[in-house]
Amino acid sequence: MDETKAIARLTGLDIKVTRRKPAHEVAEYLTVSVRADPSFAAVGDAMMPAALSAFGMAPIMWWHGWLALTQLAWSSWLELLQQSRELGPGTRENGGS
Repeated sequence: MDETKAIARLTGLDIKVTRRKPAHEVAEYLTVSVRADPSFAAVGDAMMPAALSAFGMAPIMWWHGWLALTQLAWSSWLELLQQSRELGPGTRENGGS
């Protein structure tokens, strides 16, 4: 069996990638394992200040702008969807079907 491993160790986070190719199979297997110690939330909280200082606030402001634009674009469609749900299937505003 042909097997290749790559391991990365960060503060509180271990990432292991394993590629296997069994000798008598055409198949190939790729496994990615991520382990956070003590938890993924703690690792994210620890990395957030570094990410903010590396990129500044620009990514957050871009994301906020994108969300606002998406909400504006979809708001009329979501309102129509809500109205159709309130009317129920097979009904119209004029009461006929």
